Amino acid sequence: MSAAKAEKLQLGDVVLASFQVGLGALGLAAGAVKKTAQEMRPTAALEEAKVIMRRLREKGQENQEQLKRFVDETSARLLERLDLARRSELDELRSRVAELEQRLSAFSAQPRQES
Repeated sequence: MSAAKAEKLQLGDVVLASFQVGLGALGLAAGAVKKTAQEMRPTAALEEAKVIMRRLREKGQENQEQLKRFVDETSARLLERLDLARRSELDELRSRVAELEQRLSAFSAQPRQES
């Protein structure tokens, strides 16, 4: 074999070896990326589940608040239609009656002046 041919073979071998090393590195990198993606998949799914749970919790709270407002408004309208007193109104009247009873009792206890 001539020196030029041997040099071409050596250069070709170097190029081929470099190419194979590059492909091997690429294969290792692809494998590492795939492995990392597989390891992250459960984490991503867990994070996604947490986001979904938070959204469901928020929506549940919103629905609960809407339901409470609806019940309160409906109850107020019903009480208005039935012309019923609210507990706060009854408590206020009880307090007022007790005050008037005390004033009447104090007034009745005073001696009468005859004119």
